[in-house]
Amino acid sequence: MRPPQAAKISPAFAMFLASIAAIVVLAAILTKKPSTPAGPPAAAKVAEPLLVFCAAGLKPPVENIAREFEQAEGVKIQLQFGGSQTLLANLEVSQRGDLFIAADDGSVADARKHELVREVVPLVRQHPVIAVRAGNTALKSLPDMIERLNKDPLSLTTSLGSSRGGSPHLMFALLAKAAGIDARRLKVVTFSGGAESATQLLGGHIDLSAVSIDNLAPHHKSGAMRILGVSSAQRLAVLSDVPTLREQGYDIQTL
Repeated sequence: MRPPQAAKISPAFAMFLASIAAIVVLAAILTKKPSTPAGPPAAAKVAEPLLVFCAAGLKPPVENIAREFEQAEGVKIQLQFGGSQTLLANLEVSQRGDLFIAADDGSVADARKHELVREVVPLVRQHPVIAVRAGNTALKSLPDMIERLNKDPLSLTTSLGSSRGGSPHLMFALLAKAAGIDARRLKVVTFSGGAESATQLLGGHIDLSAVSIDNLAPHHKSGAMRILGVSSAQRLAVLSDVPTLREQGYDIQTL
């Protein structure tokens, strides 16, 4: 849905967008169909609520920021959380919304493909990580995973989150190539989003999850998962016990 060229971002929307710049990955500004005919605004018109679709893994910080924004600006924020692909399906049907906060660039690419966005604003990029269930004693480290995939690329099922072609997929494919594994033979699956990927991993339905950090870090800290490596240039403060891929001999990092 392509908006008219004259469409503009409201001041309230711009301020909310600025307020989330510290935590979100990628934001896609969506077309919002006007609920009233165009014309001069009423003198005491109440600002319309902002409708925000957000990846489920980002729920806690976005909820906090939305509450602070509402208190400071007096503009209501309507939040809808879910898997990125589920949100995109809702957007395509409803044809309305102000902001789409995605968990990875692959979901933004899908939104562009279906002409659901007018403008894309990169704010902060999260680094994909690779994780296994804590109870998986056969995969205690990244070398264990590499050895297993070298022997049989089809022996492990890996989730890439909500879409192929995004930064998690690129990271995993580059790692496989660096380790001498034919990435085309890897058994990969996608779900509605990174949150569902984490649920599938915790339930033992898949072996590995290669998705953005926000979906897996809480489970790593709780002891339910074990993150084998992070694709950042240096160790992250929130995962100081997790080595980077570079530390483990693979010069791969997401920008």
